[in-house]
Amino acid sequence: MLRARCSSEGLRETGYVDGRNIQLVYRTSAQGELEPLRLLAREAVRLEVNIVVVGDMVAVQVAKDATQSIPIVVAVSGDPVSLGLVHSLAHPGGNVTG
Repeated sequence: MLRARCSSEGLRETGYVDGRNIQLVYRTSAQGELEPLRLLAREAVRLEVNIVVVGDMVAVQVAKDATQSIPIVVAVSGDPVSLGLVHSLAHPGGNVTG
């Protein structure tokens, strides 16, 4: 959902090459606007992606509302416990992690 810099070199070091054994699908940020975020989340579900990486807590909630089965990785700091997104940092439960 968030267009993030991803090191192709770092991926290669772990055995992944974009387009060969992994496909990275980038979408630009909706800049916190709810409806574009919802559209991006629904698109991720429709595309049956294996993982969603998000960059802010609003996007986490929108992605969590869109799917309970696709893993969601939070790429920012914050307090997902107090926001009710995970049960605890040690044992998040559900499909949200960081």
